[in-house]
Amino acid sequence: MEGGLVGVIGLNESYRFMVVILLSWIINFLICFGLGLGIFNVILKFTEESIQYDVFRIFWFGFVILIGILQVYSLFFSISFYALLFVAFLSIAGYLFAIQMILEHIRNIHLPSEYPLSSGIKFAVAFTLGAAILYLASQSVTMLDTYIYHYNAVRWANEYPAVPGLVHINYKLAFNSSFFLIAALNDIGCMAGTSSHTIVSFLIAMTGFHWIYIIAGNNNCLSERTFAAVTVPFIVCKILLSGAVSSLSTDLPMYVLYLVFSLELLRKDRFRYIMLAGLSACLISFKLSGLPGIVVTVILLVMFGYKLFITDLIPSKKDGKIIFLVSCFLLLFLSSGFISRNAILSGWMFFPVPVKILNLHLPWSENPADVKAISDLIKGIVRAPGNTILGLELGFQNWFVMWLSLWKTIVEIPLLAISIVMLALNLIIPKLRKIWMKPDQNYFALLLLVCFSFFLWFLGGPDLRYGSIYFFVFFALVINPILRLIVQKENNKNVFFFLISSCLILIFTFYHKDNYQNLLNQSPSLFSIIRDNRADVKKNSIDYEDSTIDVYTPVFGSLYKSFCGNSPIPCTADPVLLKKNRVKLRVPSNLSKGFVREETFNHELDEIRNYYESKKYYNLGSKHEQEGEIELAVQKYEKSASLMPKAKNSLQKLAVLYTKTRDYNKAISTYIRLLHIYPQKNSCDYNIACLYALKNDKHNSIIWLKKAIKKGYSNWNLIQKDPDLENIRNTLSYQKLMKER
Repeated sequence: MEGGLVGVIGLNESYRFMVVILLSWIINFLICFGLGLGIFNVILKFTEESIQYDVFRIFWFGFVILIGILQVYSLFFSISFYALLFVAFLSIAGYLFAIQMILEHIRNIHLPSEYPLSSGIKFAVAFTLGAAILYLASQSVTMLDTYIYHYNAVRWANEYPAVPGLVHINYKLAFNSSFFLIAALNDIGCMAGTSSHTIVSFLIAMTGFHWIYIIAGNNNCLSERTFAAVTVPFIVCKILLSGAVSSLSTDLPMYVLYLVFSLELLRKDRFRYIMLAGLSACLISFKLSGLPGIVVTVILLVMFGYKLFITDLIPSKKDGKIIFLVSCFLLLFLSSGFISRNAILSGWMFFPVPVKILNLHLPWSENPADVKAISDLIKGIVRAPGNTILGLELGFQNWFVMWLSLWKTIVEIPLLAISIVMLALNLIIPKLRKIWMKPDQNYFALLLLVCFSFFLWFLGGPDLRYGSIYFFVFFALVINPILRLIVQKENNKNVFFFLISSCLILIFTFYHKDNYQNLLNQSPSLFSIIRDNRADVKKNSIDYEDSTIDVYTPVFGSLYKSFCGNSPIPCTADPVLLKKNRVKLRVPSNLSKGFVREETFNHELDEIRNYYESKKYYNLGSKHEQEGEIELAVQKYEKSASLMPKAKNSLQKLAVLYTKTRDYNKAISTYIRLLHIYPQKNSCDYNIACLYALKNDKHNSIIWLKKAIKKGYSNWNLIQKDPDLENIRNTLSYQKLMKER
């Protein structure tokens, strides 16, 4: 985007960009903390509940509130500078409302005369972690999806409120993630173009600092400290070294929210119901794979409501009712905002879930057949990477074997096996089983979350990009009671947790040492992405019935330039928009009113299917050719070429076999098809010249031979000796060519 910091900061001033990222972290934290503090203080005014709170819990509460506000705000307005002013005003109001609480905490601060060594270590670890995240955040954006549609999704949020039928421009833009809204909030004014470096890194940094605080906090309960210590390796080995810290990936934000949600399940106070309600709704609004969080939260709220309203098991019913009502309101508030955005963008409650009841049948609703095709495409890609159609069409046994063969070398598989064994030990050994059965423990709720997460993940698409978290949380859950028994006997628990985290980090790092070495070997230049990230696009003016609209499409070339990137909008890599009457503006010359499509036109899955079908017939043709069955081979190659008109291998094989069978006309037409694909391929011109010579068409043979020479064909020895050209050697034109060479 023009005019932002990206255009101001040069490559030799990279340290300034790190300061910019750090400042954005501080601003985001202050906004979220102010919102959380204000609402938190309101709840305290109406209840005498004893609530366990800290800086980070208030921050995450405020983050959830911010997401809810942005969801509703984006239904009516764009996420522009006014949105930033609006949430900043609400945050300041939160600070003012809680000013008494803030002053009381300040008065109670007592600086120690001496700082223990553990405080210095804690600060050093936090500083090192923060510096590492800052460094990774400033690296080049290499994540493909960020170029394909993430940048464009943020840009649409910046410039327009939720646009009806945006799915018709690019179905990926209808993958409604609230993460893009907070990214848009970080892509305003002088910060334009930096959201891919600031927001993901901010969430990772807050999670890392939160985990350090929990592990080193002597006042935190053992189950929380143990969980944090065991999941630190995931933050270090899987998140920091994912290569996606500088991106707009929705996977990493989902990771950190899932970790915070899991931690809240282990809390013992009743405020956790409010936190769980907000975090679960936030999870699903980031990614549909967050559905298990909603399910577990609803189950816990139903159980809490039953105890509260039906039985006498809960004391302080007034406070309990306030917490229950606030939890339900927060869950409904965030979920309704998310569903409303889905309805506007795609016309479906949850897109792309191909369940008929979820189709809202709005004028711009995506066609059910297309939703099914998109869902199948996602499943196929995940089940059999590189062979999408096989992933869809093969039975479970076949695609599962293929999937397992691809992932068997990763750390998650042995981790799962170890976790299952330890779960059995937890249920068999009396001391461990006693810990699980304690009324104030919530291990079963966390186990339900993990099991349901595994189930939906495997049913929908077992992609380790976002499924890896489940393996680590499951491991942290089942090892938690075992480590608790051990750590209770330790005098210095901080040292014990530090050793546990360090050992696990070393183990997981060693297991993936090859992957990390490849990452280091790439060693991209620091801040090499400090530039305008827009792809090369061309403007297409499209005439509608009574209006004209400029639509941008990528100029296909290098990998990252083949997508819309951070280009002007509307931009689409799908040429469907350029075809009249396929996609229309609902209101002429008004993009904000959205799009409709009059016919089903989603060929992406068909194109992939045709590619693999073409490849299958090509392989069959090769087999028949090797066995000398030329006629059958020709049939298979023809079928392959009909499925993929630009399948050069099939066309080349056909041209050779047509020549062998002396079907010169078909051979000539096949070489001409190859020339349409590769206009500068002079060997095709030469072969056509030979074919015309074999037909004794001397005139056309000389014409095509001249074309080949003009394009640079220079194998004069072959031209002079090739028996296929024997019929033209006595012509004056041929002899003249030989003299002029």
